Amino acid sequence: MFRNEELAARVSLSFCLSIMAHESRFKLGASIMRTIRDMERDSNDMRTKPAAPFKRPPLLGLWHKHFFDARFLAGNYLLAASTRERVNHVMEAIRLSEGQPKETILSRLVAAGWTEPVERRFAEGKATGEWVVYLPRDGKNYYLACSKHRRSPDEQYQLLDGILATCTIDFPELGAWLEVAARNSNLHDEL
Repeated sequence: MFRNEELAARVSLSFCLSIMAHESRFKLGASIMRTIRDMERDSNDMRTKPAAPFKRPPLLGLWHKHFFDARFLAGNYLLAASTRERVNHVMEAIRLSEGQPKETILSRLVAAGWTEPVERRFAEGKATGEWVVYLPRDGKNYYLACSKHRRSPDEQYQLLDGILATCTIDFPELGAWLEVAARNSNLHDEL
């Protein structure tokens, strides 16, 4: 799955199985792999939100990066602008289309109501989807899980429990690494 041996050593077996499950069920494997490529190159070709740390327990110390696929377009559309902004934008397109052929009016409505808000979100690097959950350590990323977006506190504890149960096979010191990372996150927040 990973040709680069150094990178492969930082990817948990659980993460690899998750990629395969996402590929089998939703055809998302390529999206996840492109996101990892972006992270390893410190780029954002996928145009998703920047990687960010979790700010509260239980995931404090871990980070997440969004991966994107077409199935997340509707959610990005809803996040692109408030309902009032979308309505105002569409109304402006209608006003500007007055007296134009039907095809021109429809084209402007689609652009104003759908295309432009989503394209703006991508241009700003704010596209969202599901998460690649990882631990930055010694200047390298350790890839631990793929996860749904916006988990409740109970689901976050389940995610952490799953990470600790499955990823310590590959990274026996993971528990200690997470304690240090969480402590460092708290120190950073206090400064």
